[in-house]
Amino acid sequence: MTPYLDLTKAKAEAAFQEYLEERGPALGRLRGALEADGEETRTPSCMAPRIHG
Repeated sequence: MTPYLDLTKAKAEAAFQEYLEERGPALGRLRGALEADGEETRTPSCMAPRIHG
């Protein structure tokens, strides 16, 4: 993997655009996996760490 600082401007822009295009679908898959495990994903409280005891 090439560090972004070593990419040409055009390649860095293309890589960033690819990231932006994939971000939404990836978050959707993550939400789906979490919800399948019974996790809440749509409220601010879902971001709070859980203490398992």
